[in-house]
Amino acid sequence: MIIFISALTTLLSAVLPGHLQQSPEMPAGLPHPTVPQSVESMQDLIAGHKEVQEKELWHQAQPGGLLTGSLDSSFAAARQERGDVLASLGDWNAAELREWLSLTAPKPIQLTYSISQISLTGDESRTRVLNSGSQPLIPGELYTLGSQSSMPVVRDMDVEIASGSSIADPFINLQFQGISLGIAIVPIDQNRWWAEIGLSMSEALKAEKIETGNDEIWGKGREAIRLLEFSGPILMDARKTTEIHLPGLAPNTKVVIQMELQANSASPAHQAGRFLAIDLPTAALDPEMGPIMDSASENFAWASPLGMVVLEAEGAEMIAQELIAAAGGVSGVSLSLSMSGATGATPVQLLQIPAVLGRDYHLAVGEAFDCLVDWEVEVASESRIPDPTYTRHFDGLAGRMRADASSGVLDQTELDLIFTSVEMGKPTSLKLGGEMLPNMNSQPRMAAVLVNVERPQVLASHFRWSGQLTSVEIQKSMPSAFGFGSKATLRLQAVAIAND
Repeated sequence: MIIFISALTTLLSAVLPGHLQQSPEMPAGLPHPTVPQSVESMQDLIAGHKEVQEKELWHQAQPGGLLTGSLDSSFAAARQERGDVLASLGDWNAAELREWLSLTAPKPIQLTYSISQISLTGDESRTRVLNSGSQPLIPGELYTLGSQSSMPVVRDMDVEIASGSSIADPFINLQFQGISLGIAIVPIDQNRWWAEIGLSMSEALKAEKIETGNDEIWGKGREAIRLLEFSGPILMDARKTTEIHLPGLAPNTKVVIQMELQANSASPAHQAGRFLAIDLPTAALDPEMGPIMDSASENFAWASPLGMVVLEAEGAEMIAQELIAAAGGVSGVSLSLSMSGATGATPVQLLQIPAVLGRDYHLAVGEAFDCLVDWEVEVASESRIPDPTYTRHFDGLAGRMRADASSGVLDQTELDLIFTSVEMGKPTSLKLGGEMLPNMNSQPRMAAVLVNVERPQVLASHFRWSGQLTSVEIQKSMPSAFGFGSKATLRLQAVAIAND
C-alpha cells in the first residue's frame, strides 16, 4: 500500500470542500500573511472572531493598533457617538445631527504611491515599478493597497491507522504572495500626517519534493517563500514626497516606497452651539499624549479614547489651543540602518524611514521553507506507519529598532536584529523497523520502516543595543555563510526631524 500526496496543490480545487474556495482578500488595513494560514484561521480573521495578535500571520511585522483593530473603537464610530452626545445636549433633531456630522466629517485626501525595485549595481534592467496607484482616503479609515493571491499548500500530514490499514491525512494551508500595503492616515497639524503602515511582499519559490526516504509517504513539497515585511508609523508631509527605503527581495536591490498626499488643511475645532468639539486623533496613537489628555480631562464635557473631545465653549479656547498644540507636537526622527562587510566596502542600506520618536519598527527579509525534522511511528494490529513532523525555518534578517528621547531631546536608540542562515546538509537515513509478518496466519509482509530526517543547521548572529547613543556602530565576526566576509559592521543612526 502506497500513501502519497503528489500534485495536491494543483488538484485541491477539485477535491476539497467548497468552503476552501476563499477570496485571498484580507480585512482592510492588514497586509497579507507571510506565514501560511489554515482556511479556518482566515475565516475567523475575516469575520473578526479572533484578535490579530492571537494569530501568527507574519514572521516579524507587528502592525499598530489602528490597523489591527485593537483600539477601543473606530474614528467613525467615535465621531458618531460624539454627535449623539451633542445632539442630546443641544436638543438637536435628526436632520440637525446629520448636518453637523456632515459639516465636521474629515475631508478625503488623495494618496499617490509607488513601490519600486531599485538596482544597487546600476543595472537598469532590474529597476522597475512593482506596484503603484492613486486613490482618495478618508483620514482614520483603514485601507489595503496593492494585490495578492493565495494558493493551497500541504502543511503537514496526520497519520491515521487501524487494524490492517493506514493512511496519511494532509493538512492544507493557504500561502499568499503579492504586494500589499496596509495603511491608515490621520492629521497631526496643518501639513503633517501620521501614517500607520504594514507592508508585505512575498513570492512563492519552486517547491522541490521533500524526500521522506519512505516508499509509502511521499509528495510533500518544500513550500518556500521569499518575503519582505515592514511595520510602524511614519511621518508624512503634504508638501513633500515621503520615501521609505527597505531591502529588496532580489540580490543587490532595494525597495523604495514613495507616497504623496494632496490634502487641504482642516480645522480640528468645530463649534456646536454652546459646546466646542475638538479632533485629536493622535491621542490614541502617541504615548506622550496620554498624560496630557489625563491632565485636561476635568475640563471635558465628554471625551473618547480616540481623541474626540467636547468642551464647554465658554472659556474653552485656551484649553483647546493647548490640546491642539500638544497633538501637533509629534516628534519625527530620520532612522537609518546600514551594513557593510570588509573594511572599505560600500555600506548596504537596509532601512531609511521618516519615523516617529518612541515607536517600534519591525523588519524582516529572507526566505522561509519547510523541513522534515522528526518521525513518530504509529502501530496497530497488522499495520504500522511513520508519521512525519515538519517545521518551518527562516533564512534572512529579522528584528526591531527605535529611537527615544529623554527630557524631550532625542538621545537614545534600541536595536535587536538577528541574521540567520540555514544550511540543509545531507539528510540522515534511519531504519525504524525491519520487514516482518503481521501474524502467523497472514501471508503479506510489512516492509521495513525506512525514513529520512533532514538536518537543517541554523547559524545565527545577533546585533543588540539599547542606550544613550543616536549613532551606533557594531562590528563583529560573522560566519562566511552570511555573505559579509569575516567581519561585518552594522550602523544605526537617528537624526531629529524639525517640525516646520
